[in-house]
Amino acid sequence: MKSSNELFEIIIKTLQKIKSPLPENMGPETDLANDLELDSIDILDLSFELEKELNCSESLVEYLQKLRLGNVEHNHITIGELVNYLKSKSS
Repeated sequence: MKSSNELFEIIIKTLQKIKSPLPENMGPETDLANDLELDSIDILDLSFELEKELNCSESLVEYLQKLRLGNVEHNHITIGELVNYLKSKSS
């Protein structure tokens, strides 16, 4: 199982492949949609890249799209929330 810090670093590296340039001071509070301006295609790319990198058997697309489209409590997700979700799925 990967630590929160390892997952955070993997997410940052994956984001760098998808969106450039990225803000220098990204942290757990960084919002994927509002701070990084990821659109729906970027969210799909992020999902697929993370699934591949982490060998996820469960799809991240549905989870991230629900958040992005506002089908749950909020329509954004932070890097920290993504780390927590990934940790919960690897437990």
